[in-house]
Amino acid sequence: MALDTKDNRTKREQYESTRSALWMEKASFEPQWRDCADFVKPGRLRRYVTDRNRGDRRNLKILDSTATFAHRTLAAGMHSGLTSPSRPWFSLSTPDPELAKFRPVKQWLSDVTEILASFMVLSNLYTSLPTIYGDEGLFGTACMGVMDDERELFRCYPYPIGTYALGLSGRQQVDTFLREYTLSVRQMADEFGYDALSPTAQKLFDRGEYEQTTEICWFVAPNPEADPSKLLAKYKRWSSCWFEKGAETGRFLRESGYNEFPVMAPRWEAAAEDIYGTDSPGVTALGDIKGLQIMTRRKAQGVELMINPSVQVPTQLRGVGVNLLPGGVNFVDQLQQQQGIRPVREVNIPVGEIREDIADIRYMIQKAFYEPLFLMLAQADAMGANPQKTATEILERKEEKFLALGPVVERNKDELHEPLIDRVYGMADRAGKIPPAPPELDGVKLKVTYQSVMALAQKMAGVSSFRNFVADVLPLSQNFLEVAFKLDAFKIVERFADAYGVPPELLRSDDDARALFDQARQQQAQAQQADVAAKMAGAARDYSLARQAVPA
Repeated sequence: MALDTKDNRTKREQYESTRSALWMEKASFEPQWRDCADFVKPGRLRRYVTDRNRGDRRNLKILDSTATFAHRTLAAGMHSGLTSPSRPWFSLSTPDPELAKFRPVKQWLSDVTEILASFMVLSNLYTSLPTIYGDEGLFGTACMGVMDDERELFRCYPYPIGTYALGLSGRQQVDTFLREYTLSVRQMADEFGYDALSPTAQKLFDRGEYEQTTEICWFVAPNPEADPSKLLAKYKRWSSCWFEKGAETGRFLRESGYNEFPVMAPRWEAAAEDIYGTDSPGVTALGDIKGLQIMTRRKAQGVELMINPSVQVPTQLRGVGVNLLPGGVNFVDQLQQQQGIRPVREVNIPVGEIREDIADIRYMIQKAFYEPLFLMLAQADAMGANPQKTATEILERKEEKFLALGPVVERNKDELHEPLIDRVYGMADRAGKIPPAPPELDGVKLKVTYQSVMALAQKMAGVSSFRNFVADVLPLSQNFLEVAFKLDAFKIVERFADAYGVPPELLRSDDDARALFDQARQQQAQAQQADVAAKMAGAARDYSLARQAVPA
C-alpha cells in the first residue's frame, strides 16, 4: 500500500486515510485476540494505546494454567527448533551449487555467515524471538521491528498485539505497518530531538513534566519516490514517518526511510487475502481452554459443597451460638438429637469422573500447542518407555515433529527468517562489516540455507530413502564390481554433509580430494611394488642359500 505521488492531499492526510482503513481491517480480529489473551497470556495484549506499565492483576479468568504452560512450551520449542543460538541455524549460499563450491566463493560465504551470526548474538534477537513465536502461536500474528543501533548494529522490538495494523502488497506480503503507542516527553526529546516536538510537548518539557505521555503514530509504507541512485532517506525503498497524534497537520517528528522493510510480521496460517493469521494453536484450542476454566470452577464448587455444605438448623437453636468449625461442640437435648444440624441436601460430586474429563481437555489443549511433540523424548523418559533409544528412533521422532509443523516452518522462513537475514545483511553491509565479495558473485543473488534442528529434520526426511539406497547398493559391489563404478563417492559424501549441516570448510574440494586419493593410491602401489620386490629378493636369497647347502 504505497502513497500516491499524484494525490493532492498532504502526506499526513494520506497517512490518516491509510490509518483509518488499516485500523478497520483489524477491528474484527480484536475480540478473538482479547479472548486468547485473557485465558492464556493477558500481558501480550494492548486494548488501548495507554495500556502500559499496568500492575493490576489481569489473569482473573485463568483458573487452570494448562494452556499458559503449553503456550510457553510452544514458544520455547519453536525457538530451539528453528533459531537456537547454541548452534548454526542458517548459512549463505548461491543458486548455482557449482559456484558455491568454488573455493574463494565458499570461503566468503562462510565468513559472511559467521559475521551475521555474531551480530545476532550480540543483539537482543534471541531474547525477542521466543516472544514472536509465542504471539504467532497464540494470536496467529506476531510483529517485530529490527532497527539500527549504535551499540549493537541492530536491536529488535517485539510489538504487543493490538498496538499495530498491517497492510499487504499485491503478492500478499506484509508491506505496510502502522503502530500507535505512547512515549513520555523525555523519551520523545531523546528519540526525536527537542526541536521536532510539538509546541504542546515542548511546553511540558520546559515545565519539567518529563514523564507526561503523548500518543505517537508510526507509519512504514512503500515509497513511490524511491531512487536507489540517491542517498537521501526520502528516496529509500520504504518511506517512514512519526508524528504526534492530534498535533498540527503536516508536522512530523521524523521523516525517514529504509532500504529493507524493517518489520517482520510472521503469521501462523493465512487464508487467501487475509492480512492477519488464522487457525493458530491458541485460536484452535480457545473453546477447550474456556471449557477447562468452567469445569475447574465447577469441580472446586462441588468439592467445597462436600466439605462445607449449607446446613439446616432447628428453630430451637435460634439465638443460640452454633459452632460449625471443624471439631466444634454443640449441646442438643436428647429428644431433639434427630432434629440436629444437618446438610440441606446430600451432595455427592463424582470428583473422579470430573478429573478424567478435565484430563482429557488438558490433553487436547496440550496437543493443540504441540506440547507432546516438543516434550516427546522427555515424556518418554518420565514414563519409562523404551529408555534405550536408538539413533534411528530419535531421528524418526524428529522427523515426525517436522511433519506436524512443516507448513508453519516454511511460512516462518518466508515471513520471518529470510527477511530478518536480509535486513541484518543490509545493515552490516552499510556499516562496512561485510568484506568485498569475489568477482564471481557479481550480479548473483544469494540464497539462505537453513540448518536448524527442524530444517535438518526436513532434509533428513528426504535423505532417509537416499541412505537406504546406498545401504542396499554397496553390498552388491562385492559380487558385481561394476556397481562400485556407478556410484560417485564424493557426491554421496556431499549429500550427507548437507543433510547433517556440516560446515563447508570441513570438506575438501573435489580436486584436492582426488589429488590426495591419487597420491594415496600411488603410494599404495609403490608400497605393493616394494613388498613384491622384497618378497622376490627374499625368495632369491633363500634359493641361493639352499643351493649352497646342497653337496657338489
